[in-house]
Amino acid sequence: MTKKIVVAGLDAFRRSLRDAMTQLDLDAFRTKPWFRGHSDVAYKLLPGLFRNDANPPEEWNMFAYFLNDGSSLLDRGINSWEALAFMQHHGLPTRLLDWSGSLQTALFFATAHQFRRDEVPSSPCVWVMNPYQLNQISARSKQHYVIYDETDRISFDYLDSIRTGQWPRKMPVAIAAPWRNRRVMAQQGSFTAHGSDPRPIESIPALKGCIRRVDIDPALVPAIREDLAIQGFNHFQAFPDLDGLAQRLRYQLMLR
Repeated sequence: MTKKIVVAGLDAFRRSLRDAMTQLDLDAFRTKPWFRGHSDVAYKLLPGLFRNDANPPEEWNMFAYFLNDGSSLLDRGINSWEALAFMQHHGLPTRLLDWSGSLQTALFFATAHQFRRDEVPSSPCVWVMNPYQLNQISARSKQHYVIYDETDRISFDYLDSIRTGQWPRKMPVAIAAPWRNRRVMAQQGSFTAHGSDPRPIESIPALKGCIRRVDIDPALVPAIREDLAIQGFNHFQAFPDLDGLAQRLRYQLMLR
């Protein structure tokens, strides 16, 4: 069973996050945690592709259409992982799951995104993950402190893997994609990429030591929202485009 921590006050919440980081052997500087906010504890750490029960041909077709039809809108020379990140952030179900190096981003998605100011989620939470440990276990490697990125490149290509239908990894891997997308940059985004195992991360026994769930008392939500507002973190900060501005105004003015 995944370890969880329930908190009821802002100070207690911060202490619980530090406790979770300590348990995961993380700190705020060198081995930084990744966060993910859920507005409901029932939501699983499962990418959209697996929630939709897509089969391999559908995954291949979706990627091929996106790459071909969107070619004039995509940066030249991007690799297949970067193209997949664009798909993810424009709403297509992929095998990527969003994470953030920013606690603000996680708290925003847990408590404010998709809610009016007079609405409160019933059971929000923040997941904390050690991405280095996840990669060490997933790759069965003795290497420590590795997150796949432009320097430590992942050893297989996404396009080749879905074309052949042979996925090299069974368990998810942690990937720090280049911040070419403004939304990814604003949210300090990273991803886990699911492998051939369709289970949520928290349901894979080998990975349960990599994550902690910190539950938030709904009574704490107004204080968290006020804290985010004071820090200037809102829909427009998370989504720095006209859609994000429109969302911020709807939230600010409590418009339906």
